[in-house]
Amino acid sequence: MLGDGASAGTINEAAKAEIVLLSLPWSQAPALKDVTDWNSKTVIDATKAERRIKAVMS
Repeated sequence: MLGDGASAGTINEAAKAEIVLLSLPWSQAPALKDVTDWNSKTVIDATKAERRIKAVMS
């Protein structure tokens, strides 16, 4: 369950929001580059750094 005022949405819905929480595999992040002008948004980056996590856990 998400907190009050928070919601999950599509990429296009996130592109319209002022505040965006990213939580996806790092390898997928480049796909978001041309979706919107991310410079005008507050972006909380919680991407999953797969390679770094694997390296630390090894």
